[in-house]
Amino acid sequence: MKKYLNVICALSLAFPKLVFANSTIDASSWLYDRMSNANALGKSDPVFMHEKENNYKDVSFVFDEKKLKITKQTSKNSNICSVEYVSIKKTLSAYFMSNTTTNLYETLYKNNGVPIPHEINLIASIDPDNSCPSPYDEIIAIGDYLTIIDQDYIIFFKQVKNDEVKIDSLKNSNIFKFCKEENPGRIYDGIDSYACFFPDMGIQESYELLKNAYFYKQGVFKNILPGSNAEYKLDGNKINYHWESDTELTVTVTGDSESGSYIFNKLNSGTNVEIKSETQY
Repeated sequence: MKKYLNVICALSLAFPKLVFANSTIDASSWLYDRMSNANALGKSDPVFMHEKENNYKDVSFVFDEKKLKITKQTSKNSNICSVEYVSIKKTLSAYFMSNTTTNLYETLYKNNGVPIPHEINLIASIDPDNSCPSPYDEIIAIGDYLTIIDQDYIIFFKQVKNDEVKIDSLKNSNIFKFCKEENPGRIYDGIDSYACFFPDMGIQESYELLKNAYFYKQGVFKNILPGSNAEYKLDGNKINYHWESDTELTVTVTGDSESGSYIFNKLNSGTNVEIKSETQY
């Protein structure tokens, strides 16, 4: 208890003129949405912005009770940070520390369709000695968005309100945002391997997305995911659904010259899917 009070005191010193807001965030996850069309000075660098968008497009925020986990799926180590967080109320002038800077960012947020209120909720690690790396160490929550500031640009992450909205959003986006090819530089030998991660989604939703994805579409897949082990033949292919447990499913498709496997593994933060296809030639 004494250690916890010391942390609270440290936060109070680090963030003057603030009060603590709700201790948890209502929604469970946010996905990258967009980047501001300019920086706080009104200038834009297309090359720099493209690099930043590539850096953030695979980043997601997942809240699980009092924990915040930030992941980047194209990174070799996908976990950027995992911390216990607190939501802090703070005035804009106290956060930006000058009226001039406050006015610049008020204008930038407004120009990007997200007016910033006079008082913001600032999300940070409850332990200052165990913070996420910059710029994730200070996250501004505004309505349906979480935002971070990187070199005077605003990065917007959209709130995922429910599974239906989430699935529709992902269906309309590039599936490559969630899947990466393993060993892309190797000489092709007839084998394709991909690793996918769908944040805050279960096996059912992940299966649905991959079934409908244009480059993974398998006409032999069942429209409704079987809830138990199943096997059948269709168009010269044998399809097998094997549940290892409630959180692990393997789907295999075997044909005369091609075969494929889809291994789904449900985690607390989402679902991993390992995909491998082999063509004999």
